[in-house]
Amino acid sequence: MKSAAVIERTGLLIVPLAIFVGVVVPAAPADVVRINVTTVDGRTFSGQFAQFDGRLLQLDSPRATIALDQLLRFERRTAEGLPENSSLIELANGDRLFAEPVLVRDDHLIVQFSFGEKQPVLVPLETVAGFMLFDASRASEAALFQPSLQDSGRADDMVRLDNRDTIFGEFLYMDGREIVMRVADRPLRLPRSGVRSLVFSKQLQSFPENTGTLLLVGLRNGSWITATQFRSTNDGQLYLAAAFGGKLQIPVNELQSLRVLGGRIVLLSELEPLSTHHTPYVTGTCLMQANRSVVGEPLRLRGRLYPHGLGMRSRTIATWALDAGFDSFRSRLGIDDVANGGGSVVFSVLVDGRRVFDSEVLTGHKDAVDTPVIRVAGARELTLQADYAVRGDILDYADWCDPVLIRVQPDEP
Repeated sequence: MKSAAVIERTGLLIVPLAIFVGVVVPAAPADVVRINVTTVDGRTFSGQFAQFDGRLLQLDSPRATIALDQLLRFERRTAEGLPENSSLIELANGDRLFAEPVLVRDDHLIVQFSFGEKQPVLVPLETVAGFMLFDASRASEAALFQPSLQDSGRADDMVRLDNRDTIFGEFLYMDGREIVMRVADRPLRLPRSGVRSLVFSKQLQSFPENTGTLLLVGLRNGSWITATQFRSTNDGQLYLAAAFGGKLQIPVNELQSLRVLGGRIVLLSELEPLSTHHTPYVTGTCLMQANRSVVGEPLRLRGRLYPHGLGMRSRTIATWALDAGFDSFRSRLGIDDVANGGGSVVFSVLVDGRRVFDSEVLTGHKDAVDTPVIRVAGARELTLQADYAVRGDILDYADWCDPVLIRVQPDEP
């Protein structure tokens, strides 16, 4: 199981702001984390992260308290930055760790983060989908790595080399110098410096089942870790019990975001649609992607990464069946950053065929926008549409980020 303590020193920075009159004003401490909070009923709060005990989130400047069953997400005001020349480890449940895979020992992958004292983190090997070595923040590398994580139907593990050759076989061992595969019943030793990525057979992956409310914790380096427990401590640290069973201690200033999973919140991207239909402006078909942009890369709007969502190309129409327990729908909308400022899309939401929301024309240069709280109580179907605006469907990479259905608040016992 995964276990580690990651500790980073923080301090107070004194900055002279008015040297001509001798006034010295202290800056905010390094561990001050200012966040924006969104609740399930659409309220928003902004302030300084003060404390989270697993049930209540407390803010300072100004003071506010939000109960866990009312919390949808919070996120740092500034977007995270992907570390350069960092490896990426993806887990079978979709979690991702920007950390260095050091070696494999006793059926565990030992990894190290770049921050803190670099103490080892143990990840059960069966929970690992794969990892990409070298610069995992480069889109060209991600474009090769992400599709290979999909189930190919093969029982083999797969290594992709620096020269783009691919080797299938059984993974045996890895350390700082080499990766060893069994190919044609013989060990094949590959210099680690020549390996781009390693993907494990999906048939051999497993992940512990977790029920109840989970928390997806985002770190400033782009990592996402699903937690069964999460709370702050009095010494500026965060205690996290990971969904795969490990426990971590993380400096509070590494915190980027928190999303509630389960309970009243249901991710639309985890539900199977009744139907999807794409109408190209000229020719070709572009399938809707779950938890990826339509081109297969992680969802990203104005530098901010999103773990869950739907990627579409205009014109796409997708419909989901609703049960009687849902109360409302929320999502964040925008043109994915991979369009590099291009694209133009109108986003629409329909409830039982009735149009209840149309966005303005959104382009790759415009900020992401949030839908209002869209009531769906008693409805049978929810439809999302990404439609042409100008210039046909050129670079119309439409993202629905954090699309969630909120269940009706249960009656108090």
